[in-house]
Amino acid sequence: MGSDNHGAGILPSLGRKGQRMGTQREPDRFGDSSDITSAANSVRGRMLARAEDALYLLVALLLAALALTVIASGAAAFIRSAHSKGVQPSVTGMLNDVLLVLMLVELLHTVRISLRAHQLVPEPFLIVGLIAAIRRVLVITAEQGSAAASQAPSFHPAMVELGLLTILILALVAALIALSKFKVVG
Repeated sequence: MGSDNHGAGILPSLGRKGQRMGTQREPDRFGDSSDITSAANSVRGRMLARAEDALYLLVALLLAALALTVIASGAAAFIRSAHSKGVQPSVTGMLNDVLLVLMLVELLHTVRISLRAHQLVPEPFLIVGLIAAIRRVLVITAEQGSAAASQAPSFHPAMVELGLLTILILALVAALIALSKFKVVG
């Protein structure tokens, strides 16, 4: 039983280039087999995260392009309509387009948050819903604002829609308040 550890029943392992390492086992490049599995999962996870980021970036670019297109076409339609019908009837269409762009920008903001935090946050979606509801309320009130419109057959359904939109707006505001009040920090 000399100093070469054969008496203890443990064979010395050979390290790189055949040198003697003693009784401790040198971990291979990848570690244990469980380390290999976790390394493969880590690589897959990184690849999926990159693919997710690429898709978010593509969605963000499409939303930005769509917002710019709505601004340009809305401005052109406003100018054409203002020349033919006058400014006041054209304002409703322009208001609709501007609020649509605001919704697209808020969605773009949501995508940016998702890219940065790698998690889905509910508040921006509630804000987009709130903007959409307010947008519809403003368009309905602009369309139904004249005395002649109050006699039209579409007046009653528009008022029902306004009532439902009011309830929706109150529910969205309550949800935003509840989320901000009971937010779990972690």
